[in-house]
Amino acid sequence: RFPNKLLDYLAAGRPVVASPVGDVTGLFESQEIGLLVDKAGFVEALGTLFAFPQRRAQLGANARHCAETTFAWPHLIDQLERLYQEVCNGG
Repeated sequence: RFPNKLLDYLAAGRPVVASPVGDVTGLFESQEIGLLVDKAGFVEALGTLFAFPQRRAQLGANARHCAETTFAWPHLIDQLERLYQEVCNGG
């Protein structure tokens, strides 16, 4: 599972607090874009972001960079074209 709203937050340059579900976990492990917490840790994670503005700003900048690179159409189109070529060429 990958919520589309996550992409909106990344594009807005906002640090994200999210639950470790589906593909979200892998993204957070590979990109420093926010805090991954369980339900009980949500309020504490928000408090952490508000308490440390420099950290919040860095995570937000990382989020925007992630949106501009990993999820940018030119990058996604290249991946999609490679997939089509693999499928059409039998594998």
